[in-house]
Amino acid sequence: MRNKSLAILFALFSLMLLSAGYLYAAESEDVELKNAATTCLHSGKFDEAIKLYEKALAKAQDPALKAGILLGLSSCYLEKGIEPFSSKKDSSFYKKSMQYANECLKIVPNQWQALGNVGTIYMNMGDYEKADSCYREAMKYVDKGSVFYKRLLEQHKMILTEIEHNKKGSHDTN
Repeated sequence: MRNKSLAILFALFSLMLLSAGYLYAAESEDVELKNAATTCLHSGKFDEAIKLYEKALAKAQDPALKAGILLGLSSCYLEKGIEPFSSKKDSSFYKKSMQYANECLKIVPNQWQALGNVGTIYMNMGDYEKADSCYREAMKYVDKGSVFYKRLLEQHKMILTEIEHNKKGSHDTN
């Protein structure tokens, strides 16, 4: 139950991260598709968002726009992956989310939101050490005065608590 609650919290955080400024002014079809997809993502219409993001990605030429679309796809698959992973340990959506986050990071290596998505995936799958590494990296790039930095810090503290809890548990069994 604790891991499922954490997974939901981190997924909601990823939606909040995505809303941090990736809506572009409607100038072209690829931008309009991306904006519509982001609206669907925020409304919880993940399948519809994925279709729109994929159409936008096929048309996008601008690297920054592509990175934003890839981040959106990563966030959609992260959201879609919570229930299948928590109920059946099905990681297929998480794998797609990580694939898109990594593609985004190839374009924008310091994209803290994509790093946060990867960290959230690792956290949700119980790999707190890798989650810790991703969150530490993400915190290097986010504006230290923003609410997003404070949220990253809060989430990172939760991951560190899990790491400490797991260390204590392993010492108790020895």
